Amino acid sequence: MSEVTAIQLREEATLSCSLFYGAPYSQRRGHHGPIALFGANAIVGYLVVQKHRPRCWVLRTWTVGAEGELLHIPGVYPDVTKLIEVNTWGRVDRLRSLFEYLKREGVTVEQLPDSFFLRVAAVLGGRLPSAKVLPSLLSR
Repeated sequence: MSEVTAIQLREEATLSCSLFYGAPYSQRRGHHGPIALFGANAIVGYLVVQKHRPRCWVLRTWTVGAEGELLHIPGVYPDVTKLIEVNTWGRVDRLRSLFEYLKREGVTVEQLPDSFFLRVAAVLGGRLPSAKVLPSLLSR
């Protein structure tokens, strides 16, 4: 298995697939639109909107010797480690804001452990109190 992850990007009337975080090292032309290529162990924010309904993932691209379960995400090949998944516009906005905040603070997102993202997923899912939770997540 190659250490390259391909992510389909699309802009159509009823389907949009875009990145909100991550910089591909290359982009190729595909049958349905551009394909973004990422190396191993990259963190990617991927948003799919179909008929005005969002599905948003934060994923870690595949790497040799990866631990944990690799999962299929539509438009992404090969399977990746899913760190966060949200499907409401409010949660998508909060997730985007988190990545903007991390960038402003100079945090190297790829170096954050998967457990950080699992805790963020719990907060976004409403399973933990959100007040003042970000500083505590970053301090661990």
